[in-house]
Amino acid sequence: MDLVAGRRELARLELSLAGEHHRERFLSDLLRGAIEPWHDVVIDCPPSLGLLTVN
Repeated sequence: MDLVAGRRELARLELSLAGEHHRERFLSDLLRGAIEPWHDVVIDCPPSLGLLTVN
């Protein structure tokens, strides 16, 4: 099991995604190919329905 901690910069990322096309697929596109060694990925999101949670 590997764990990657979030950072405060994620809040700024959410603001910058607001004006982008296909913003709901940003994380999926970013991780495609990078998660090869893992069968399952669990992402812990804050209790809100922001863009990062939708991703």
